[in-house]
Amino acid sequence: KHSDTPTTTITALPGSIRQQGKHLDSSTDVSKFLVLPEFLPSTVVTQLLTLLRGHEDATIANGHTTITLDQDPDSVDGMTSQEIFLDNDALRRGETSKSDPKEDMEGRRDLRAQMKELTD
Repeated sequence: KHSDTPTTTITALPGSIRQQGKHLDSSTDVSKFLVLPEFLPSTVVTQLLTLLRGHEDATIANGHTTITLDQDPDSVDGMTSQEIFLDNDALRRGETSKSDPKEDMEGRRDLRAQMKELTD
């Protein structure tokens, strides 16, 4: 069947990272993932990271972020999540992103808006 809808091909490259932990063999226990190198232009990625770090140079930022990232355990590996949700159903309803009453909604509002503008 013919479709008039244009299609886009996205390149996906395989990647993996070794897992370390008390009960894991770091030489064989790996998490696999896909890298989407062309999903966002590199200039947009740089702008997003600069907003998050407060500086375009990661060495100068020295691991600091402009906001406190979530510290809850990640659902996949149990390590601290180190994340911020930019959009989800709860945020669209005006609630916190993960039902955490301690989430700094006001402090994250501007960052979310700036990041959304870059990714829309």
